[in-house]
Amino acid sequence: MIANKVKVAKNKAAKKKQDEKISAKASIKHVPKNRPVWGKPCDGKQPTAASFMKALPEKSDDFKKMLQQRLASSSAAVMQLDVAKKAAYLTTCEMVANCRALGGTGTNVDTHNCHKRTMCSAGSIKAKARPCATCATLFAIKRWRELNPNDLVKCDGSTACEPTPLSWGLCTKEDQRRSPDACNTNSTDRDPAPANIFNPGQDISLGHTHCTSCFPGEALEMIHPATQTGKCRSFGPPNGTANLNSMPLCHALNNMVVEPQAASLVCTKIYRPAILYAANKSDTFLTNFNKYAYVTCNVRKMVTCEADEYGEKMPTPTKPASYAPGSLAIQQLKCKSEKQVSCANVCRVRADGQLCKRGNETDCMADRTWTAPEARLMMQSDLLGMPIDLSEYDCDPARCKAHYCHQMAIE
Repeated sequence: MIANKVKVAKNKAAKKKQDEKISAKASIKHVPKNRPVWGKPCDGKQPTAASFMKALPEKSDDFKKMLQQRLASSSAAVMQLDVAKKAAYLTTCEMVANCRALGGTGTNVDTHNCHKRTMCSAGSIKAKARPCATCATLFAIKRWRELNPNDLVKCDGSTACEPTPLSWGLCTKEDQRRSPDACNTNSTDRDPAPANIFNPGQDISLGHTHCTSCFPGEALEMIHPATQTGKCRSFGPPNGTANLNSMPLCHALNNMVVEPQAASLVCTKIYRPAILYAANKSDTFLTNFNKYAYVTCNVRKMVTCEADEYGEKMPTPTKPASYAPGSLAIQQLKCKSEKQVSCANVCRVRADGQLCKRGNETDCMADRTWTAPEARLMMQSDLLGMPIDLSEYDCDPARCKAHYCHQMAIE
């Protein structure tokens, strides 16, 4: 009886293994030939945009998962310390094609809109956008547009309109016939179509709107939450100087004008406030100095709102982006918020409220520190109310610790 049981179990295992082999062979047969694979080099001729798009999922949920997986693998590759492994990612088929479709690399980022360190957007001087660290490729964005036609605003160039996610025209056979210098025989469905000539409303600098992450010292200004893409903005100067402008930048489907009746809305604040931090014993750089440090923090706060019949009723100005007087519209919205906070620079402060000069440590030493009321008075002074060039003061980003800016994260 035991022998029979063993024999049955073995037969079942063998049948399962055989079924798996048949299933694997069947799935391989259904994979089209000459279709590019994410993360792999090209197999032969450089594919067209249509080839990349056909390789992407046909269902929205599957597509969202793929975007998340791509972001994770792209971030890991770009942060790679191994030069060979990083280069292997940058030279993959889709990333090389993405760079070509953006217009290639060059000194003028509004004409050659590819950053060769990431094969993503180089940013835009016109839009004050910084280079992407990672991005959703133009082909992925085009695929999203195919899957979600009802969520798009059509832009024909007759009015100010920047579609989200971006619309990006590549050379067609008609472009090749009319403009052979810009679109040769190898450019069809591969290179950017001539901007603002045969495709009204397109501008090369629109390539700034599909970043998925940014370099250190910069933050993602979310424009299109559905694809988790936007443009990269600088927090402020590299030396950590405060940037006190915290005016929110808001985007609807047409991100040039905020429309209160829009189904979805996203507002982002990116700024660098200055604060006073009360040190503890572990902050040894303040031993024999005023125990309050002048700290600048990088802050990105994003609020995404969507229309919801059970959401909170909010009176909204009809034209909030223009800051002009107007009537109020009532929206019922459900909103989610997200914050990103980090330390930018830390400076010693004298007892009289002036920042310590670089190289004058003895003049800055103090045998007493501010009391709590004195610190509150300093918070209301010009010390925190205006940007200061920190290059001549005793400041050092290496002193930064995450908890210095904790109060900004909970505000």
